Amino acid sequence: MTQEINYLNRANGQPNDGINEMVRANWPDLVGQSFSGIITRGVGGNYNVRLSDGRQLVAVPRGIFRKTGYTPTVGDHVVCSLTNDPDVPARIDDIKKQKNVLVRPPLANTDYLILTFSVTSPAPDITLIDKLLIICGAAGIKPVLCFTKRDLDAKAADQAVDAFRQLGFTVFSTSFTDHRELDAFLGDDWNDKIIAFAGPSGTGKSTLFNAIAGKVIMETGEISDKLGRGRHTTRHVELIPCRGGFLTDTPGFTSLELSDLGMEPEEVITGYPEFLKLSDYCRFNTCRHIKEPGCAVREAVEDGLIGDFRHQDFVQERYERYIYFREQLDEIDPYIRKQRRESR
Repeated sequence: MTQEINYLNRANGQPNDGINEMVRANWPDLVGQSFSGIITRGVGGNYNVRLSDGRQLVAVPRGIFRKTGYTPTVGDHVVCSLTNDPDVPARIDDIKKQKNVLVRPPLANTDYLILTFSVTSPAPDITLIDKLLIICGAAGIKPVLCFTKRDLDAKAADQAVDAFRQLGFTVFSTSFTDHRELDAFLGDDWNDKIIAFAGPSGTGKSTLFNAIAGKVIMETGEISDKLGRGRHTTRHVELIPCRGGFLTDTPGFTSLELSDLGMEPEEVITGYPEFLKLSDYCRFNTCRHIKEPGCAVREAVEDGLIGDFRHQDFVQERYERYIYFREQLDEIDPYIRKQRRESR
């Protein structure tokens, strides 16, 4: 709650709250107040906090956060107050509960994570798509699949969109000049939502990001003819104001490994909603959905009951990748998983 402090110097009747005069002059309405904002960037222990009216202040966290081992994260909604330092005029007093958080890069409260993959040059890495969908599912983040370069292969774009959409995912395809469907989905008023982009280099992610932002923010990279992929052009996480909300990139996100996150094997299925909704019908609560008797997931895959008949091969391949990721995590000692999870 915002509270006003009214301490006065008894000798001259002036405020005696320890606020530097330069700070007082620049933010007179914030003196003696607690105020809310969102962290838009963090560098070297200092954080840019954006207020609802668009003003930004540099802030440092209270010592209690260091003692508890908690590091403020870009995207955190925070409560601040003024300090006596004109260079770092604000102090982070409290951090509101996160609805979700990514580990790398550190990003909190993401509303949509737009996963960009090109349909050609380079071809989409379907295994990587599944891995990112698992991370989104486990973190409670809504993924949006976007297949770029439709102008180079419209048939491949339509097939990719159709395959994932019939499984319940939000999917779009875009070309270099046409991103109207994605634009319409995002809308004009984001109401403080955080829209993040992720995807391999060379997929046109930066170009699409700039198009959505309405201006050049991210540097675009060229495709290497030798490697068939692009160069990474983003180094840090920063929230960019856009349409009443924020845009950001997630450098390093696509290189994450499930085994490094300390993820539990049971979380793998969150990236496969078509299997997850069937898991309640398995005979055993501990079913791994691989070879267990009475597994509703395996039986549905074998009987072709998931999706339409055109995509049974795609569903079977998804199931095989589910098994791959599940067994990968099953092989890790639970104690090691716990250590990795706590060290994130």
